[in-house]
Amino acid sequence: MELFWRLIAAAGDPITGGAASTGLKCRRVSDGKLLDWSDGTFKASDWTTVSSALLETDATNLPGLYVNTVSTAAWADGWYQFYAEYTGSPKQYAVVEVNLKNGQEFETYLSAATPVSVLPFSGSVQASYAQSGATVEVIQGDSPAIPYDLATDLTGYTVWFGAKKDLSDAAYSIAAKEITSSVTDVLNGRGAIPLTTAETTALSPGTYAAEIEIRKGADVLTAMRFTLRVKGQVIV
Repeated sequence: MELFWRLIAAAGDPITGGAASTGLKCRRVSDGKLLDWSDGTFKASDWTTVSSALLETDATNLPGLYVNTVSTAAWADGWYQFYAEYTGSPKQYAVVEVNLKNGQEFETYLSAATPVSVLPFSGSVQASYAQSGATVEVIQGDSPAIPYDLATDLTGYTVWFGAKKDLSDAAYSIAAKEITSSVTDVLNGRGAIPLTTAETTALSPGTYAAEIEIRKGADVLTAMRFTLRVKGQVIV
């Protein structure tokens, strides 16, 4: 499972070069034990590595986007909480709760906030790839980068994203836009869908039909459809 976090400065610019100031902790809800990243076991104390830094994905094409990868295949079913922290300026914190079944993500709840009162909150965590038929949840006014895996060679293709309130609608809620520059693995069809603060602020809370298309000349193929759920901004 890959957890993505986008760091934004107070002025709205992405924060690059901040990996050394990041940390990620994982708590198993059933017994309150924390993950020791050094050996992949959950412990009540005596951890070797209780916090793991995130890695910067691509400062040029995906500025401000950081990731940490954790193998959950052997984890017991149940809820897990991930706590992300950025100790640079401005300090930022985020939490994602994941319900696992058979080592796979079954349900996810996201929370993101900075210790300042100005909205929108600037932190965002995305716990899993967008998948066909699945639901991805974002916070109104946030600026997440939603990862996807098309398992398709994208050589020669451009990648596009758009969302409507309903697939049958003529008008777009998020206008169709090219996101080819956010592809991180052309041969395997992996990348991220960057959403702006303006785009998510304009969406009313609720669900939307989201779609990724790949295009080559006159060929336009629907590569993935999923539900985008927008939650209203909450001050915590």
